[in-house]
Parts: sequence; structure tokens; C-alpha cells
Amino acid sequence: MIRFVITVMLILSIISMGIGCWDVQDITDRAFITAIGLDAGEAGNSLKYKVTFEIVRPFALKARNQGISQEHEPAAIVQTIEADSINMAFEQLQARIARPLTWAHLRLVLVGEELARQSFLDIVDFFNRHPETQMRIQLLFVQDGQARDMLYIKPLLEPYASAELVAMAQVELDFSLVRSNPFFNFVEDLRRREGRGFVPRAIVSEEGNAAIKHGGAVFNNWKLAGWLSSSETRAANWITGRAAANVDGNMEGGTYTYSVDRRSISIIPHAEKGDISFNVRLKTDGTMVQRQGKHLHLSNPENIRKLEILFSQIIKNQIEEAVYKAQRDFGVDYLGFDMAMKKRMPRIYEGLDWEETFPNIPINVEVQAHITRFGLAP
Repeated sequence: MIRFVITVMLILSIISMGIGCWDVQDITDRAFITAIGLDAGEAGNSLKYKVTFEIVRPFALKARNQGISQEHEPAAIVQTIEADSINMAFEQLQARIARPLTWAHLRLVLVGEELARQSFLDIVDFFNRHPETQMRIQLLFVQDGQARDMLYIKPLLEPYASAELVAMAQVELDFSLVRSNPFFNFVEDLRRREGRGFVPRAIVSEEGNAAIKHGGAVFNNWKLAGWLSSSETRAANWITGRAAANVDGNMEGGTYTYSVDRRSISIIPHAEKGDISFNVRLKTDGTMVQRQGKHLHLSNPENIRKLEILFSQIIKNQIEEAVYKAQRDFGVDYLGFDMAMKKRMPRIYEGLDWEETFPNIPINVEVQAHITRFGLAP
């Protein structure tokens, strides 16, 4: 019996060693797609997609990390192919690449404006069905340009374009000018909310040499409805859940900067005799991080109270501007009032045509800003 057990263990050990060697060889021989840019096909061309792939060059990347590569040796190659489907573009790409391609390291999906205005649903279907798709994929929509433009830009700090754009997502939790919403989180929003959603945008700098990630893209019925600037996105983020933000206010000849790092918000729907309304209540807690011009004495509680009233009003104005933008300019509830209604009053919500109802709903905003820290200086 002991001999039998030892024999089985030896056989399993040999098999596992063989599998391990096979895996290492297999990984070494593969080419990794790290980003994909999706644009509409050229006008007059019957092909639906213009697909741009970013593929890492592992040896060039390793050499660069060791400090022995030359500037002209890119860490990634970029290829653009026109095809009727994403999968067909992938097959045509494989005909150009000497190694088997894999999606296992895909980190970023970029979608150009023209294609986003047609429909996002077909794109979602492809990535939902693909067996190598990772949950960590980041998503960006490109305003006033094509997705391919982003992948051809030379990055400022990272070795290749997608690495820089993905790295931006790591710091944006402390950055109120952008909407953070990874690919599959956004897809889930669209499914739960009848194709409505709010997602990050990217633009190319005026000089054409840098990718800028701030602002947002608004979706309705699974299609791009329009864009939000960085300041409009900051205003919307008070409602959609972003905690960190800086607020500037002027008082008595001085300019003061209030940094919010904690917040709580409640969105309460009301229904009386068929009339729907909402109360939005926001409480913030933060630090006075800068003073310019004439300084109020912050040791005086009355001055602190004046500044809290000032910042409360400024934040209230920003939220009201965000609500106005959603109701009047877009007529699309990308701020999440539908979810609050569905959670608290599901029966009433099911009986409403939300797309028709939302633009006319009264929304009252209340803000209480608290200054509890003053930085290191007295």
C-alpha cells in the first residue's frame, strides 16, 4: 500500500512538473493585448468597426525596466484594423503577429464618440461572452476624437499609453473632476437603469501630445447622450458618491479652500396625491487647507460658522446646477434618483414613465458643511 501511494505521488509530481513547464512556455510565446480602441468604420466603408489594438513587447519592456533600451524602441506596438466585428479584427490582427494573441491582460477599453452615439450594447455583448475578459477592465469614452488617437499618444510617465491611462484610475478616488466607473460596473448600471449611466471621458490635449482624463459621458438608452465638463462632473459627483473634493469661497477680501474628505448623503423621495418630489441632504466634513488675501482669524468660532455657511451655499449651488443639467439639458437621470425611488417606493416607481417624469420632479437640496480641521498651521 505504501509503495502504491509513493508511486501515485511520483506520477502526479511528474505530471504537474510537465504542466508547469508547458504553462511557462505557453506564456512566454504569447502576445498580450493590453488595450483596445473601438471606433466607427470610415464613412463610405461597409465595415462597421475600426479596431485599434495595443500589444506589449515584453522584451522591449524588460530592457526598458533594466535601463538598457533605446528611446526609439517602444514598449508596445499599436495596430488598427477595419472589420465587420471585433472578433474578425482580432483574427486579422493574428495574421500580422507571430505569436498567439491573448486578451488575458486586457486592462483598458476606449470607445470613440461616433461609435458611442450609435450603440454600446453590441460592444458589451462581445466582452460579456469572451472567456478571457477580466473584471478589472477600465472604460473610457473619447470626446471630439477617435479611440485610436489615445493609443498613439506617447505617454508622459508610463512605458505605453494604456498603462498611463489605467494608472490615472488609481489616483482618481481623490480627484473630484472625473467620474470613476469601471467597465462592468457601468454595464451593471445600464442594465439596472434602462440604459442610463454616467462614465469617465478622455480627451486629447490641444497640443495633441497628452491624454487627459476628466469629465464624464452621459448615456441614455445604451447610447451616448452627451458630455459633462470637469466642473459639471464635480457637481454631479456630490450626488453620485464621490467623497473627496475641494471648494473655493470668497469672504471679506479673502479666498478660502475647503477640502472635503468625508461626506454622507441621503436622497429621499416623497409622493403625495400623485406628485413626486425629492429631498437631497448632504453633510460634509473637511479641512481648511488654504487662505489667500485677507485672513479671518480661525480661532474665532463665529468666523468658522461664517465659512461653513459659505461653503454650504457653494456646494448647494453646485448640486442644484447638476440637477438642472440632468433635468433640463439632458432630460436623463444619470444621477441615480431612479434608484432611490425604486428602493423606497418600488410600486409607485413601476407605475411611472421615468424618462417622462424625471425632468419635471421638484428636487430640494440641503447642505451642511462642517470644518473640523485646519491643517498644520494655526
